[in-house]
Amino acid sequence: MPHDLFLTPSFSVNLHIGFLYKTNNKWINLMLKNIKNSPQLGQLKTLYPNTNVIVIIFAIIMLWRGFWGLLDTYLFPGSPTFSYLTCIALGAIILYLDDFKIDNLKR
Repeated sequence: MPHDLFLTPSFSVNLHIGFLYKTNNKWINLMLKNIKNSPQLGQLKTLYPNTNVIVIIFAIIMLWRGFWGLLDTYLFPGSPTFSYLTCIALGAIILYLDDFKIDNLKR
């Protein structure tokens, strides 16, 4: 089984990752806030709404692909059928607890 650096890091690696996250986090948040609030981005969204939808769909697909890959790798990797059934059960429980509503996704 391959060694996964991000799930079982050594102390020094963990310390370096934490330091880089802490020092760059404020800069990254400021940069993202500036991009999000820029008037050019608002103009692009207004002028090309279909492109904006495609970008959003692409982002959702990338998130889904990432979660799917993590579940395939770490949630019962030796038993795919049990992994699928567990995902179905967890998804049904989450939807039940949310009363099967997706109204929060509407703008």
